Amino acid sequence: MNRQVYFTEVEVNPDTGQVFVTNVATVYDGGTVINPDSFEGQQYGGMYMGYGRSNAEEVIYDYATGRRLNDNLIGYPVYLMNDVGSMDCRYIETKLGWGPYGACGCSEAPAATPGGGATNVAIYNAIGKWVNHFPTTPDQVLKALGKA
Repeated sequence: MNRQVYFTEVEVNPDTGQVFVTNVATVYDGGTVINPDSFEGQQYGGMYMGYGRSNAEEVIYDYATGRRLNDNLIGYPVYLMNDVGSMDCRYIETKLGWGPYGACGCSEAPAATPGGGATNVAIYNAIGKWVNHFPTTPDQVLKALGKA
């Protein structure tokens, strides 16, 4: 049972539907953080994965044949450092983890929350419409705005 909170700011271009994550702040309860550098690295890595999943990563299939069309890294968009604005990752230690010494890791947990919840709510706050399909690519944003 890990406790975490994410705050996400986005800029949405209503003409193109492009979403840019401008600012992220997160606090994560690590129970007892045994290796702070590793813990912080897990937070940053997981956040890039989460925002990439929610805004860009999509497996595309040919509906006629069922064949995957982007089955290599050339056609599969993965978020890099320049794709997300400022990130501020913090942790607290409550010593309430289930692991040894009250520790609990964060591993891929930071990839889950920003991916769906935090990004979608930030986009709603920016445009006043819910984007109900992931990834929140520009065409999905334009569809939510009634422009596609």
